[in-house]
Amino acid sequence: MGLARRLGCLRALRGEIVLLVGAVSKLLVVGALAGAVSAMAAAGGPAFTPRDLARILAPRPPAPTSASYKLSPGEDATCGAPSSFGLADLRRADPSECPKTFVDKLARAGFERGLIKGWVAANPVSINAYTNGWVFRTTAGAHTALMALTSRTMRPAAGLGKEGFRIAHGDGALYLWRTANLVLSTEIDCTDGPCGFDVAAAARAYADAVSNRARTT
Repeated sequence: MGLARRLGCLRALRGEIVLLVGAVSKLLVVGALAGAVSAMAAAGGPAFTPRDLARILAPRPPAPTSASYKLSPGEDATCGAPSSFGLADLRRADPSECPKTFVDKLARAGFERGLIKGWVAANPVSINAYTNGWVFRTTAGAHTALMALTSRTMRPAAGLGKEGFRIAHGDGALYLWRTANLVLSTEIDCTDGPCGFDVAAAARAYADAVSNRARTT
């Protein structure tokens, strides 16, 4: 199962992290990290709208030379919602996947619309890649949501958006960051065994490609 499978509702990575984007099993409140990044929340940038998401999430994830990604439509619904989703979709979702407390937190943060895009490849193990975008009405709202989606086990990701975080495991890696009023994530993980390539570097390259689209939209 992927780090962010079924949304950006970000899920557990081998028991080390529990996140809910992409497509929530459990919310974690950030303590020390919140103070470290709170000053960055006021940083500005372009104002994004839901119309920007398809362009920003367009890049294809990097893959080993022996693999080729293809889109995986229908497999990565956001808590059972469509790949393009709003608050109403999340409120109709299974509460065990998207608890009401989490959806209410998104609503208070000014969530407008989200989009998840999933890819699959074989190397020969199965490789899954996901990118998620969440648009909020304000920069402050996007910062609040980012903090709700970030676990204490994540580390800062330098040079990624206004505030970014990362986590990596032997068979998966996830990047999560904010640019203005937009929260983004990328993930690559392998499900049938060791990836056999530098998955953390691949996930970072994927994040950089998506982030570059946000800077030029």
